[in-house]
Amino acid sequence: DKNVLKFTNNKDPYLAYPSASALDINPSFTGNGKGIRLNYLYHNQWAELSDNDNFVTQVISIDGYVKALKGGVGVVVTNDVMGHKKFSSQAISFIYSPKFTLFGKTTIEPSVKYSLNKKSISWNQLKNDELVDARNGLTNAVIANNPENVAASNSSFSSFGTGLLLNTSKVYIGISYDYWGNPNYNLDGFSQQINVPGKFSAQFGGSIVPIKDKDFTLSPSVQ
Repeated sequence: DKNVLKFTNNKDPYLAYPSASALDINPSFTGNGKGIRLNYLYHNQWAELSDNDNFVTQVISIDGYVKALKGGVGVVVTNDVMGHKKFSSQAISFIYSPKFTLFGKTTIEPSVKYSLNKKSISWNQLKNDELVDARNGLTNAVIANNPENVAASNSSFSSFGTGLLLNTSKVYIGISYDYWGNPNYNLDGFSQQINVPGKFSAQFGGSIVPIKDKDFTLSPSVQ
């Protein structure tokens, strides 16, 4: 047999991005695992720094295919903390992704996502030499903005996202867009609204399985 490699699509990709799960990248991956899928991701950036300066991201998700709904349902919880809660962001997302068979093993999978988001800045955690931009959190802003007599600024807002995934027997192709309508929110101590820009992404990938060693699988992907 001259063929040594087999190209296939497991429809349940492992995406090794440090701060996002598959459901974060495209909600249309929801329900594509075998059975109920539970995923936990922990990322500590610049771990050699002290707890007051490092960046920690945690993502936990659970999803599965529900036959009665003819699609996948999932929940994603995200916790992102910069420098011991100097700036933090939390979100919980609810996802539904129906699955439609076009022909053979080719499916098209749209999705919708509704998220509840919370943003906060702890002013009492900031150092005197740290500058804060109300739009982006901790940054080297030109103008520092530190409201007086405010220990912390908090705000919550909701957002919508969508995705679309084309699954074939060999590869998958997908697109997703988050923060439709550019939602905005107000932080305590600021008079201006903060607009959240939309986020677009595209995905392409599949799996390569050696014919003589089917226990080994290579799954390249492009994000």
